[in-house]
Amino acid sequence: MTNTFLYIATLAMWGTAFYAISLQLGTVPVEWSIAYRFGFGALVFFAFAAATKRKIRFSARDHLAFTAMGVFLFGLQYVVLYKATELIASGPAAVAFSSIVFFNIVFGAVFLKTPLERKIVAGAILGVAGIVMVFWNDLRGFGAGNIAVAGLALAICSGALASVGNLISERIQDRGVPVIQTNAYGMAYGAIFSAGLALAIGEPIAFEPTLSYAGSLIYLAGIATVFGFAFYLTLIGRIGAARTGYMWVMIPIVALAVSTVLEGYLWTPIAAGGIAAVLIGNALMLTPRRARSP
Repeated sequence: MTNTFLYIATLAMWGTAFYAISLQLGTVPVEWSIAYRFGFGALVFFAFAAATKRKIRFSARDHLAFTAMGVFLFGLQYVVLYKATELIASGPAAVAFSSIVFFNIVFGAVFLKTPLERKIVAGAILGVAGIVMVFWNDLRGFGAGNIAVAGLALAICSGALASVGNLISERIQDRGVPVIQTNAYGMAYGAIFSAGLALAIGEPIAFEPTLSYAGSLIYLAGIATVFGFAFYLTLIGRIGAARTGYMWVMIPIVALAVSTVLEGYLWTPIAAGGIAAVLIGNALMLTPRRARSP
C-alpha cells in the first residue's frame, strides 16, 4: 500500500472516530471504555500474528518499549483526551490536540535529531492557524472559567502524550520490530494500564448495552483501532512522526464534515478560509525535500 493510501485511509477513520468518541461518554467510565477498545484491538492483532505465524516472543528490552508506548499512546493519551472532551466541545478539543504537530517536531528534533526543516514548521503553523479559524466561534466562546481552562489544558496535554508515544513507536520500528506485533503488545499494555487505573481510582466495571454505545465501541475498536493504528504506525516508520502527526491537523476537518451532516454544523466564511489554510499547510508538510545539487 502506498503512503498516500495509508494517509487518506487513516485520516478518514480517525476523522469519523471523533464523533464515535462523543457517543462513548456518559454512563461508562472512560478508563473502562478505553480498556475495552484497546483490549479488543490487542486480541485481533495477536490472533492475526498467530494465524500468519509471526514471531511473538521478544526481549525484555522490547517489552519495556512496548509498555512505554502502550501507556503513552494507547493509555494516558486517550484517558486525558476523553476527559477533555467531557469538559469542552469536540471542536476546541480537536484544535488543542492539533498541538501534537508541534510536539512531534520539537521532540523529534531533540530526541531523534530529526532535521528541523523550515517548511515543516511553516506548514504546521499554517495548518494549526487554519484549524483555529475553522473553530473560531467555539474558541471565541471560551471563558476564563476553570472548566474551559482545564479542558483546553487536558487536550493539549493529550497531544504531548500522543507525540511521546509516536516517537517511542518510531524508535521501536527503527530496531526492526514489525508493526503488527508492536500494535498487539502496545495495545495490550495500554488496555491493562487503563483497566488498572480504573480500579485504582475506584471506578466500577461497567458496560452500557445500548446501540449508540456498543456500536461506537465496535467502530472504535475494530475500524479506528485495528486498521487505523496499523496504518498510522506504518506511516511513522516510513515517513517519520513529524509528517505523520500532521494528519492531526487534518483530522478535525474530517470531523467537521461529519458534524455538518450529523450535527448540523453551520459553515462561515472564516471557516472556509481555515480549510484553505490547512490544505496549503498540508502541501508544505508533505512535499518531499529536494535533493541538493552536488
